[in-house]
Amino acid sequence: MSMYKTPYGTIELRIETNSLNINVDEQGGDIMINYKISTAGQALKNTKLKVNIKVNE
Repeated sequence: MSMYKTPYGTIELRIETNSLNINVDEQGGDIMINYKISTAGQALKNTKLKVNIKVNE
């Protein structure tokens, strides 16, 4: 758990990482993150984030 400062006040933020997959090389690639997130004591929510990296040539 950590406290996250915003212009509107401070929010309690909790993140639990379930999995992290990184497949990146000089040509680009993908990062997949599966995690649970909770703010201000609310129930944890399952969340997935995919980042696709492309190299400009």
